[in-house]
Order: sequence, then C-alpha cells, then structure tokens
Amino acid sequence: MVESGKDTIVEISPRRRFAKFNEELGSGAYKTVFRGYDYEEGKEVAWNVVKVMALTEAEKRRLQDEIKLLKDLHHRNIIHFISVWLNKDKNEVVFITEILTGGSLKTYLKKIKYPRLRVLKKWCKEILQGLEYLHTRPQPIIHRDLKCDNIFINCDTGDIRIGDLGLSTVMTGQFNKTILGTPEYMAPEVYDEHYRPAIDIYAFGMCVMEMVTLKAPYSECKNPVSIYKKVIERIPPQGLQLIDDPEVLTFIQCCISLEDNRPTASELLTCPFLQNIDEDDQRMHKPVPLREAGELGANSNGALRVVVRNEPVQVSLRLTVGEAQPKKLIEFPFNPGSDTPETVGRELYDALYEEYRESLSLSLDTIIAKIEREVETALRNRREPEPPSPNASDPSQLH
Repeated sequence: MVESGKDTIVEISPRRRFAKFNEELGSGAYKTVFRGYDYEEGKEVAWNVVKVMALTEAEKRRLQDEIKLLKDLHHRNIIHFISVWLNKDKNEVVFITEILTGGSLKTYLKKIKYPRLRVLKKWCKEILQGLEYLHTRPQPIIHRDLKCDNIFINCDTGDIRIGDLGLSTVMTGQFNKTILGTPEYMAPEVYDEHYRPAIDIYAFGMCVMEMVTLKAPYSECKNPVSIYKKVIERIPPQGLQLIDDPEVLTFIQCCISLEDNRPTASELLTCPFLQNIDEDDQRMHKPVPLREAGELGANSNGALRVVVRNEPVQVSLRLTVGEAQPKKLIEFPFNPGSDTPETVGRELYDALYEEYRESLSLSLDTIIAKIEREVETALRNRREPEPPSPNASDPSQLH
C-alpha cells in the first residue's frame, strides 16, 4: 500500500537536492505551493509550481530565464529565491524559496483580525521597501501579482516579505504587455497591455484596503467580468467607503490613482503617513476606524438631466447623495455637430469621479447611454416644441 500522508515525499528535484512533500500550502490561478525539504541545508522550503501549458517553447525558456534572474535578489523584505528548473514532462516551472512560519498575510489577518494603525504602517513600510528594491534595480522587476496571499510574515520577528515572484518580469523596455495577475488587484493599464512598475503600487493600495477592512477588493462583484468593467471604468471598490480615517483613505486613493499621478515606492516611503510610526499617539494603538456597512450610502445616485438653451445644447449633470440637496451642478456644452455622447460622457465622468469618487454610483456606460437618450429626446422636442412648463427656467425641473 502506497503512503499518502502529508509527510510522504512525492517528488525529487532533478539534481536530488530538494524533495516535495504531499502537503499543499496554498494555490492560486497560476501557482500551487507545496511543503518541501532542502537536503543540502537541512531545512524545510516552499516548492512552487507554475503551470505553463499554454506557453510556447520560446515563452517557457524566457519564463525560466526570468525566474533565474530572481535568484540574485537579496533583500530583507523579499522572500529568498533558492533554485528553479523547467519540468518538461509536466509542462511546469518549479522554483524553490524559503518558507516563513506565519504564512501569508491573508491567512494571518484571519487570525488576528484588525491590525492596529502602528502595525499597519509598519507593514506598509516594509512592503514598499521590497517594491522599491525591485523597481529600482538596473533592470526593474515588476511583481505583477502583489496581493495579501503573496505577502508573507515571519511570526517570530513580525517581519514582512514579498513572495510569489513566479509571475514577475524584468523590464527590458519602457512598457510591458503580457496580461497576468489577479483581477481584483490589477491596475487598469494592465488590461490595456501597456504598463510599468506602477501597477505594483496600485496592487499595494488594494492590499492596504484589505488589511484595514479584511475585505478583498471588489468583493461586491460576482465574477471577473464585473470586476473588469469597474476597473476599466475607474470605479473604486466599495470597501473604500468603509474606511473612516481620512489619512488612511487618502493614502490608499493615492496608490490607486491614475497611472500618471501614481507615486513610486520611493515617494510613498517619504510621505507623511509613514513617518513617526513610533510616536506616542493614541490612534496608533487602535485599529483603523470603520463605518458600519449600513452607512455606505446605498441610495447615493447621480441624476443626469439635459437642458436645452439654443445652440449648442447644454448637458448638465447634477449629483445628489441620498435625499440631500444637490451638491453641485456641472455643465458641459454638447454640440450635436461635433460632439458624441462618448466624449462628453467621459469628460463628465472624469470630473465627477475626482470629487465624488466615494458616492458616485453611475457608471461610465450609464452616463453615456443617458446622454445619448436625453440629447436625442431634447433635440426631437426642439423640432416639435411643446408648451413651456411653468418651471422651465429651473434646470432641476427638466427631465
């Protein structure tokens, strides 16, 4: 009878230095991690497997070469890379890394729940130090799959280390194009296949939100397609609305801002939020305050109305929150001869998003469709004028 327990060795590396045990430590879309053993050093390691069945032979060789480069990385906030090889029989790349006692930050958060602000800042600083090391190398390295599952903690020291570098890539030009990663943490430019190390900063911001709220980004979405739509439309995850600390919220929003405005890891390390971590402030010894889910403003809405005032047609968007009075009226000229609902809709959406990112529930597609419908109705009514309404001079009365 063949043994099948966790301590059973099920595979040996080509040069017989490493053994793989029959114990899975974690898995993701691209990678599975098993407990392993290093005969040379006499200690346990992580045996990481990346499936490459969909890749061509040239792509497999390139992936293997890139992973080999990671063996040269030495930083206290990066998991130490030990060895790598290509298993042609199984169409997989195997790489060996050190193993940390505390497991992933995702698992650790489930045990400790909400970390104190001081601990949160310490974690942020150590993750950014690791990213700074990767991004500022002579050939910058992009992680491409940063998330709490791939950040690890040493229980004995509390040190944080970035791991799961199996999807990392070395920058050989100004931009990279391959789409890889986890949808909830992927920056919009990844879907455009045109990205730089800034995508790791975006993912880091999503990790910070998860550390604070214990909710994965876009957990309100039912499937990857819904996540994709929100990401490309620049609609932030609803979990941000739970955060009731302006300083923490601003820090996260800065990390997930548009690519051209997104700071580097080096710039974030010098920001006020990460300074004076050890100061004697009562806030530092408490978790970040959160709002109740019922306070998220589920009835928040944007009301779009088209107002006709001779030529050109004036498109006005009035944003209201719940039953409150309209906060602001933003007007954009719409010239039927040169403008399209898409161009004007994008302008309206961008203007509102910057100021009302927490309460705007209208998606870009909804705004464009509304403009198209309302402008068409407005122009038709101009050709077939109706008797004027007593309140026609008040834009808020026009629908």
